[in-house]
Amino acid sequence: MAKKKTSNHRIYGFLIATLVLLLVIGVSYYNTSKFMSMNYYLDVGSVDEKSSLSALNPSNRVSSKEALYLDGELVTYRSLLSSLVYTSVPVPTHFSSLDVTVTFRDDFPLHGTFFIGAKNGHNWDYSWSKIYDKDLNLSSYNLTVDDGLYYYSRGNSSLIGVDNSVLTSLKNLDYSVGSFELNSTIRGGFKLLIYGYKSISGFFTKSDLNWYNGYDNYTITLKDFSGSVIGTYNVSDLGVNDTSHLTEESNHSFSFDGLDLGLYYLEFSNVGSDSSLYNLKINQEKVDFVGNVHFLEPVSVYLSEGRYNFVTWHNDAKQNLKINNETISIYSVKVDYPYFGSGELVIPKGDIIIQTSSLFSLEKNLFNPFEYETVDIDSLNKSNLPVDNVVLNYFVEGDEWKTATVRIYNDNLFYDDSLSLILKATHLDTNANLTIPVSSISVKFND
Repeated sequence: MAKKKTSNHRIYGFLIATLVLLLVIGVSYYNTSKFMSMNYYLDVGSVDEKSSLSALNPSNRVSSKEALYLDGELVTYRSLLSSLVYTSVPVPTHFSSLDVTVTFRDDFPLHGTFFIGAKNGHNWDYSWSKIYDKDLNLSSYNLTVDDGLYYYSRGNSSLIGVDNSVLTSLKNLDYSVGSFELNSTIRGGFKLLIYGYKSISGFFTKSDLNWYNGYDNYTITLKDFSGSVIGTYNVSDLGVNDTSHLTEESNHSFSFDGLDLGLYYLEFSNVGSDSSLYNLKINQEKVDFVGNVHFLEPVSVYLSEGRYNFVTWHNDAKQNLKINNETISIYSVKVDYPYFGSGELVIPKGDIIIQTSSLFSLEKNLFNPFEYETVDIDSLNKSNLPVDNVVLNYFVEGDEWKTATVRIYNDNLFYDDSLSLILKATHLDTNANLTIPVSSISVKFND
């Protein structure tokens, strides 16, 4: 009897092990086959457009089927009649990125651009990736490709032109205790990049200029490096909502606590730019300005390598700016005076707006956390780029008919069973005579 019991146990054990193995194989096969099937192709010009990649919609923004012969072959397509044309694609359980490929005819006007949007929020929030730029000329560059990035080079300059926010690798940064103090007055809003820890807190003095009617509020928003909002402080108008007189000063403080060590954006928003801010102190040492700033008083700042415009709106602010040993004479109002380079900028009279997408600082040792010195291509002359290196995450080939591919990473994308995608070309909304013929769209998911 004991032998029979042992034998039964062995049989039961074998059956259970076999069932578990079959279950593991089945689940593995299901997940693998599901992922392998996540490559979709939409023949936009087909008669029925039956595909797991949904038909372009809404229908009033897309033409009926059209056709032509290209090199002896029949090409069918539909034309985008206005901007913001949608499609959607089923998604696998897990994926790191997706490659979207669009084949279209280059009927773009000068300065025309083409974008793909991927849904990243509950409502109408999309992250945008450029897939074509009519003005961009890279014919003199050599191309190499590496893991979804396209490297164009023709020289040894370290400055890199980028698009779609590629190459955001960070240096290994050392944290040190210190503080930041603004020694000038700023009109309106501005944005700071801060390397902070535990708490980012500060103090500033606000004055409402009251040059325009309406309430003059400041909103202070802290975001993490990915752009997610951590917290907000609101500073209200001082009570005068017309142009009768300049209001008195008011002092304000803010604090965002419980922060991990890392990079943060601190944004000061002032709708209408009818307030000024000064005497700003922040409890962190590494602080850079990001983007446009209107300095009302004399100031010296240090520019990272990049493209800048300087402009004033008032005759009293005509002056000679100094950058290193170079002079830029501001002799007209409401006119952009461009500069490309880096160094110390001296604004002797103030009331100058710095327009840029690059970083600059009040400190000579500019805090720049990025591994690469980059400049936004959109700020440059794209038909004759002044940089030796360009990195893009999209690639375009072809002449009259072009095929463009872009890689979109699964960072904060919003989807359930399917992901919504948008084709956008804003010139379609400003010129009713223009269209974009599209023959196919494909999506490939990457594990």
